Amino acid sequence: AGAVGAATATNIIANTVQAYIRASTVEATGGNLTLTATETSLIDAISAGGAVSIGVGAAAGAAAAGAGGTASSTTTNRVEAFIDAQSVATTVTSGNIALTASDASTVNAKTLAASVAFAAGAGAGTVSVGAALATNTISNIVRAYSETSTLTSAASLTLAASATPTITATSIAASVAVSAAPIGAAFSGAGADSTNTINNVITAFIAGTEQARSSTTAAGAISLNASETAT
Repeated sequence: AGAVGAATATNIIANTVQAYIRASTVEATGGNLTLTATETSLIDAISAGGAVSIGVGAAAGAAAAGAGGTASSTTTNRVEAFIDAQSVATTVTSGNIALTASDASTVNAKTLAASVAFAAGAGAGTVSVGAALATNTISNIVRAYSETSTLTSAASLTLAASATPTITATSIAASVAVSAAPIGAAFSGAGADSTNTINNVITAFIAGTEQARSSTTAAGAISLNASETAT
C-alpha cells in the first residue's frame, strides 16, 4: 500500500504606491505641503500535507507513505514619495514641506507535513517520509526624494523613508513507520526547513544633474532620514 500527500502555497505581493508632484508648480500659503505613500502588505500562508498508508497481508505486508508541505511568500513592493521633473514646490508665509514613504510588510508562514505508514504480516516493511519547506522573502524599495526640482519651505523640509518588515515562519515535519511482524523493517524520516530573507532598499535623497539641478531652501531645518527595523 502506498500514499502520498502534498500541499503547496505560493503568495506574491508586488504593489506600487506613489505620492508625487511631477513637472508641476505647487504652492501652499499658510499651510503644509505633504506627500505620503504608505504600504502595509500582509501574507498569511498555511500549507499542510498528510499521508497515511496501511498494508496488511497473511504472508507479507508493505506500506509506504510520503507527505510534503511547501510555502513560498514574496513581497516586492515599491513605495515612493517624491517631487521630480523640474517641479517647483513652495510653502509661503508658514508651513512645512514633508515627503514620507513607509512600508510595513508582514509575512506569516506555517508549513506542516505528517506521514504514517503501518504494515502487518508474516513479513512486513514500511517507509514513511515527511518534509516541510518554507521560503519567505521581503524585497521592497522605499524612497523619499526630490530630483531636478526646486523646493522652498517657509518652515522645515523633511524627506523620510522607513520600513518595518516582519517575517514569522514555522515549519514542522513528522513521520511514523510501524512494522508488526516476526520479520519486519521500518524506516521513518522527517525534515523541516525555513529560509527567511529581508533585502529592502531604503533611501532619502536630493538629486540633480548638470542640466537640471536641484534647489532646496528652508527657513527651518532640512532633514533626510532613511531607516529600517526588521524582525
